Amino acid sequence: TVWAVGTPGTLIKTINGGNNWEIVATPAQKNVIEYVSISIIGKSNIWICGSYGTIIHSNDAGQSWDNIDVDMLKNKYLQGVNAITTNSIYVVGGSETSDSGVVALTENGGQSWTELIPADNYNKNRWIGCSSYNDNNIIIYGGHSHYMLSIDGGTTWKNDSVPGTGGTGGADINCLKMLNGQTWWGAFDYDYIGITSNSGNTWTKQQSTGPGGMWLL
Repeated sequence: TVWAVGTPGTLIKTINGGNNWEIVATPAQKNVIEYVSISIIGKSNIWICGSYGTIIHSNDAGQSWDNIDVDMLKNKYLQGVNAITTNSIYVVGGSETSDSGVVALTENGGQSWTELIPADNYNKNRWIGCSSYNDNNIIIYGGHSHYMLSIDGGTTWKNDSVPGTGGTGGADINCLKMLNGQTWWGAFDYDYIGITSNSGNTWTKQQSTGPGGMWLL
């Protein structure tokens, strides 16, 4: 079973490994909303985020949906959602009109939300995604190769970045996956693929083939 989101306001699903796909109805205004990220806990608890502060949630495998309205996220372009547990969900993104970032967290399944304000104005760059290995190891990543890491379930955060990725101020991290607490893979703008095996202390660039100038996911 595989789910995918896209534009405009599109959610599709296959239950036979991709041989056939079906469009799943959602409450979005299809000519306006872009779905950008999806996160699923178990087989039935689904979270989707996108443009204009859109967050929708289903707890019955997409048969019905709730619109989640969060005042602080109105008119935000939400690029990443990560459901750590059924209660703890992170949503990240940025302004529709500037490069500033925003991170919001619910710890009660979406009933209320708080904004996470990182130290040293680290929201100055847009956030693109959120990844986790378990309940404790969480990483939020984004523009200009910057990220912030928590190893205690979000109680404290460490600001960091990946050096030497190219571009002005570092290439954007478009996707970062944690295989465990130490080993992470990252895909960046400007053809950069990076791996760390020591929790981000050092990174090794991987050779990529292609036309050049690619934004990798």
